[in-house]
Amino acid sequence: LNFMEDFIKLNNLSIYEISYSIIQSLSFLLVNISNTQYLFYFFSNDSINQIISIDITKYDDEYLSYYINFLKSLSMRINSETIQFFFDESTNRFPIVEQAIKLYNYSNSMISTVVHSIILALLNIGYTPIKDYFGKLPTISYFIYIVCHLRDLYQKFIEDKNDYEAYEDIIDEIMYISDILCIGIEKINYILTNAMFYYFIMPKIMIEIFNEIHSENTMIVLIALFRNIKDEHFLNLLYTIRFAKKISSDLLSFCTNNDPPIRGYRFKWNEQIKVKSSFIEFICDNYSDNFFSGLRYQTCFIYEQNDYKELKKVKKEALTLSKIHKFENKVDYKDI
Repeated sequence: LNFMEDFIKLNNLSIYEISYSIIQSLSFLLVNISNTQYLFYFFSNDSINQIISIDITKYDDEYLSYYINFLKSLSMRINSETIQFFFDESTNRFPIVEQAIKLYNYSNSMISTVVHSIILALLNIGYTPIKDYFGKLPTISYFIYIVCHLRDLYQKFIEDKNDYEAYEDIIDEIMYISDILCIGIEKINYILTNAMFYYFIMPKIMIEIFNEIHSENTMIVLIALFRNIKDEHFLNLLYTIRFAKKISSDLLSFCTNNDPPIRGYRFKWNEQIKVKSSFIEFICDNYSDNFFSGLRYQTCFIYEQNDYKELKKVKKEALTLSKIHKFENKVDYKDI
């Protein structure tokens, strides 16, 4: 496989036609290699990592479609034996993830959907070093960015109630978030759940509901959260905040007076690497005191007091609310 060295040299020229042909050729080879020894040889010498570590901003949708699907094919071949060829624990480098994440909110939904598949495939491997990689900086900030992207899609849907394409994108993003939560990586779930409430649910959905100014589309998205997210902890928080008779004053204050800014969340990997703060500092930097104290109260309301009877009562009341039934009957979600 000496041709891999030639591929690397040619790819570094950044000539569209050459790079395009290289990705096509490698994709064809990868699909047709079944012998484990040949596969290991194909992955060796860091050749693949060097080829995929390119400046993707120079290329169009056609190239990126081949490129991201090649990354997906590679991710499908990663397991506890082949991970050594792609992930360097000593330097915390994982080029497949670094490149894929840059396209997480790409305008072409087919490309961003493939990114979802890559991240889920890697998280589902269950390999501890990969879990640790996703659970620390800079990679963990990705999970805040996908929530901010969901918030953008929601705003677009609110501004145009007939934008069914935006609604479909919202459902895809919610289901993706649910899939991540269901994998059950504690630190990721902690960040993702808090980001959902801090950046999206509280300042965008709950503020409208508390003030009784919500639109039909607001309720449609809220129902979509209840229907599509399967994580019990997340649903318990959502049920309690939405339907409990008593809401923390801190949480209500946060919801009413705070619309968290989204600070340049377009993922630029080099800028993320420069972050020197600890994980705790990162948390404090991204969530306000009012939000933490308020959400902590709601969490205690369910878990520390073990008041499961109250929780069941809240859920039962939620299922009988006329507004929920009204919108369920009015909207055919399969047609949206």
